[in-house]
Amino acid sequence: MSFTFNNKTVNNVGTLNSNGEVTARVEASMMALPPSRRLSEWRAQLGERCDISRLFVTRDESYTALTALQFTNGETASEVRAQTDVRQADGTTLTDRRLFFFTLGGGTIRGDVNCPATHEAYAFDVQLRPGWNTVHEISTFGLTLKQRGTVQYVAEPGATYAGRLLVTADNEGDVR
Repeated sequence: MSFTFNNKTVNNVGTLNSNGEVTARVEASMMALPPSRRLSEWRAQLGERCDISRLFVTRDESYTALTALQFTNGETASEVRAQTDVRQADGTTLTDRRLFFFTLGGGTIRGDVNCPATHEAYAFDVQLRPGWNTVHEISTFGLTLKQRGTVQYVAEPGATYAGRLLVTADNEGDVR
């Protein structure tokens, strides 16, 4: 398994066994420090298409984010993401995807974002502490993928994950 960050690929960070078990270890020193993005960039990017008047960044901090690991099986390139999908009684699907952020300091982005043109909405409660942080990206999808509720971002300290994984084959579009 490998990951690419800041145009640098780091190989041999983990294994995907034939029984589906994944073991990976990513150290902050592997991620081409210092952190390269700032929380204010996230706000600015959303501001290009959304109302961000209720989204606030306090202690604008640099961070790095690891969202997926890559692996190849012969000719097929695939991604592994820390993600849990749970079908709800009403037919919707609750998705909790984990993003792993590393920061040298602490920073906060909180508030709500509304995007009238695209019917998107976001709610942020992300307080990054020095070191690794797990940021939950929580969303609910309706019976069709076009229906999506407010996407919530919530952070907690630490970055250990033991749970379900989503594996996507890049060249086939398959999800397993």
